[in-house]
Amino acid sequence: MKWKQVHMGFAMRAKEVSSDFRGPTMPSLAKRIARNGHIDASVIGNAVNDLKRNPDLWSDRGDYEKVLQELKYMWHILVRYGKSIDDQSN
Repeated sequence: MKWKQVHMGFAMRAKEVSSDFRGPTMPSLAKRIARNGHIDASVIGNAVNDLKRNPDLWSDRGDYEKVLQELKYMWHILVRYGKSIDDQSN
């Protein structure tokens, strides 16, 4: 039986999110959704769920589709620039 290696995901500090990749609105989105100053997949997922439940609370960022697109871009940033959680635990 082969064991499958499991990747624990990525994390990064919200203040590390730059406007150079995926646009100038990304740093403010990172600050808004961060938990304890950090971004990871669960933080982005919680933001998506909150957007679905409470779209009016996100209207300052645009309509539902625009905010959902921004959250998708945040995922791109996390995967591109985040550090592996596996590496951070060592």
